[in-house]
Amino acid sequence: MPLGKWALLLFIFALPHSLLSQQQLVDSLQQLVDVHTEEDTAKVKLMSQLAFAYRSTNPAECRRLADEIKNLSLKINYPKGIGVSYQLTGISHSIQGEYGIALNSYILALDVFRQIDDSIAIGKNLSNIAGIYYNQNKFQEAEEYSRN
Repeated sequence: MPLGKWALLLFIFALPHSLLSQQQLVDSLQQLVDVHTEEDTAKVKLMSQLAFAYRSTNPAECRRLADEIKNLSLKINYPKGIGVSYQLTGISHSIQGEYGIALNSYILALDVFRQIDDSIAIGKNLSNIAGIYYNQNKFQEAEEYSRN
């Protein structure tokens, strides 16, 4: 059997397993969020992981969770959670090709992460912004953000 057919068979059999694994991850994270009743940074982090797991399969749920993350983070005065909520909102809009909204969300996230001096999150959001500009064929802007 030619190599291309083997690769196709592997893909066909691996895809359902991958989707099942993703659903298992979502279910496990949802259970952890549900049992964690304290409103603290741990809950924000669990909700963030859950929202990230939804980013491709259910962007609307990712955004709903991002709103909850932002509200809880404001309530407990957790700036990193606020930044993460904007970043998740940007990711979900970017996946759906809504680049203008995604760009605004990434810029809000970048501002928060710069205020708290989170260099890793700053780098991720600069990369996300560059990707948005690249997808819009705005190569000069993409290069600017990729070099910051």
